Amino acid sequence: MSKLNSKPIITTDLDGVQCQFNPYFHEWVNKKTLKNLEYSNQTSFAYEDCWGETKEYWRNLMIQFCKEGNLVDLPIYEGGVKAVKELSNKYQIIAVTFRHPLNRDATLEWVGREIPEISDVIFEQDKAGFCKKVKAVAHIDDSLDCVRTFTDKTKAYLIDRPWNQSNKEPQYQRVDSWDPILSEFIYGF
Repeated sequence: MSKLNSKPIITTDLDGVQCQFNPYFHEWVNKKTLKNLEYSNQTSFAYEDCWGETKEYWRNLMIQFCKEGNLVDLPIYEGGVKAVKELSNKYQIIAVTFRHPLNRDATLEWVGREIPEISDVIFEQDKAGFCKKVKAVAHIDDSLDCVRTFTDKTKAYLIDRPWNQSNKEPQYQRVDSWDPILSEFIYGF
């Protein structure tokens, strides 16, 4: 990890928050398998719950997708990238991702090209634990299961996506864009 600076820390997920992993993966799967996956129909992180097949089937497709180098071509979420640029003037921005460390080089290449304001990329399954360790003031994610783990001083934001609509819980703030995050952390209202 790069050296922490004196700025307060905000952490962000990558897939589903900064880059459009699922729509791009759906398009790739549709071409490879002749399936008809649609972004709006992904109501769970578990592909097998949305489109059948086995967990192993989807895992193998994901591995093939990554091995073919697709992670370096993922389209950005424009609002997330703009927000990180603005937030980086006052905060140190660290990406914390569930991605497998074998995808490190492709991930670092993508972040360096698309969002150089991100000071570090951490490959971590316990995002809440990492945020607690570095005393992050906020974490932005698209995983309902992930934001549920934030019980400490880090404020968790859940970016609305089709797969995280199953519950509305009070311990995190659900947002449909980065505007409320910028309002709080940049504009102070």
